[in-house]
Amino acid sequence: MPAFTYSFTKGEPFELRRTPSTVGMITERFRAWPEVSRTADPIFSFAIRGPLAPELCALPTTECFGPESVMAALHRLNCLILCVGCPLSRGGTFVHYVEKFHGVNYRYDKTFSGTIVWPDGRSTTNTVVYYVRDLARKSGADLRRLQARLLSRGLMRATAAGRGPILGVRAGDFFRTACEMLDEDPVSLIEEGAAIEEAASRSSAE
Repeated sequence: MPAFTYSFTKGEPFELRRTPSTVGMITERFRAWPEVSRTADPIFSFAIRGPLAPELCALPTTECFGPESVMAALHRLNCLILCVGCPLSRGGTFVHYVEKFHGVNYRYDKTFSGTIVWPDGRSTTNTVVYYVRDLARKSGADLRRLQARLLSRGLMRATAAGRGPILGVRAGDFFRTACEMLDEDPVSLIEEGAAIEEAASRSSAE
């Protein structure tokens, strides 16, 4: 599960055993289980239980969305990405790995340095590259069209869970479809692209 925290970007130490996940109560409860490990990316860490934990926790922590990141491992392993109780637009952080691979013009590399406190109590100074978005543009993720395309092609499965949905898509299908959309329209996965499409729809309706 994601155990992301942005405290490192604000100059606070990242403690693998103590820094809480900021992406939901379920992720934080899972992270705190004694048998769960955590990857060492100080911004986009994952809480992991199972046989792949040692391999994933040993990955380099120098780049959040680079070719050696956990996100790249999810792609390589063709993992099933699940959005529980939320649409893809709120649970699709994997898209930033796709954007990094594709080289979009609304994100850029920014380096953050700080302290990581390891489970054995050691403290080290680490630097990580985060592919941040251009705040001068409407660059927030808008994955409604990606979700619609995945569903229409049968690449994403959906079911209801109480008041919210559960959506599932393989990392490979997510990656290929998102790249295809970026090839068609470089802003197809962000708010800027959605606004352009909505304006065009209104104009044609008039």
